[in-house]
Amino acid sequence: MKITIMSEVFHQALGDVVRAVSTRTPMPVLTGVHLVATDEGLTLVGSDSDLIITRELPAEAGRLDVEQPGAIVLPARYLAEIVKKLSGPIHLQLIDDTTADIRCGEIKTKLKGSPSDDYPKLPVMEESETLQLDASRWMEMLKQTVFAVSKSEAKPVLTGVHISMGEGRLKSVATDSHRLAYRETMIDQHIDRSCIVPYQAIGELIKLWDGKTDAVEVAMNEHHIHCRLGETSLYSRLIDGKYPNVSGLIPEGSETLVKMETKQLLKGVDRACLFAGEWKNHNVYITIHDGRMKLSSAATQLGNIEESQRIMEIEGTEEMKMTLDGKYLMEALRSVKEETVTLQFGGIMKPVVIRPEGNATHLQLISPVRAY
Repeated sequence: MKITIMSEVFHQALGDVVRAVSTRTPMPVLTGVHLVATDEGLTLVGSDSDLIITRELPAEAGRLDVEQPGAIVLPARYLAEIVKKLSGPIHLQLIDDTTADIRCGEIKTKLKGSPSDDYPKLPVMEESETLQLDASRWMEMLKQTVFAVSKSEAKPVLTGVHISMGEGRLKSVATDSHRLAYRETMIDQHIDRSCIVPYQAIGELIKLWDGKTDAVEVAMNEHHIHCRLGETSLYSRLIDGKYPNVSGLIPEGSETLVKMETKQLLKGVDRACLFAGEWKNHNVYITIHDGRMKLSSAATQLGNIEESQRIMEIEGTEEMKMTLDGKYLMEALRSVKEETVTLQFGGIMKPVVIRPEGNATHLQLISPVRAY
């Protein structure tokens, strides 16, 4: 293996793949980055066995020149730090199957690694159908749901986002049993498939995208999902198990329905949360009276806060009191892009349904908190 690569190109590619590398693994080879050079270019792979990120760099004059194909696994941490501190063309050549000679100007480095054959193979996705999606729209869907996954391993299926396709629709659902986030969109392809993707993989996918590409290719089989964003790919092991049917959790009717300005309500809840920290569920008290919504919270040793906001529209019972988890309410409101939002109250201890006005494809549900 003998290549010449510009430092900024190498640094950026390493920055992507090392995100998947774990420093705590029973397989020492997974603490490294797998470099594979062919006549077509250079492929970098980082993995912790559950999550894999690859970056394919095509051979291109002035960016990457492959003089001799080959492969090696080099320590991710040290390789990334070395490349970060270099500037200009980097010459990398294998001395043997476990040692690389790295040169940049007057700087010379030898870095020991592992044989390429020791590195695990990529998952095979041959039997899966590929879905072509608008990257911006899908990433927005994931952002609007992933925060609602469970942080507890008691129910593993709830630690991931449930992604399903069928009848020309793509759906994304997350719940921790106290709240639920739901988003759907129409798609051109008619594929009937579903899976549960770990929230860590969703988070890394969103960071990898960061507006870089217009499209994303998605394929899934029984055990893995593969998302391709231009030169970058992410593979993730899926969570085994059956996701609960959440459709029955969403109430159809309501006692009170109010319309509020999204940003104003979010700011009010944010202020109320300042005094809600001493409570396990960040208790924020909501009172609807005389066409206004009062938001309040109190901390025994600090004090309290209270504010009143105008309700734009109200339907049903005009008097109502409820306690909600302020943190959950803030995260739900942050996911709303529309200027106005509706809150559907079904009763004192029934879930609140939050919807962007005029958008039936997005829903947030929060269970109330017992304030005694």
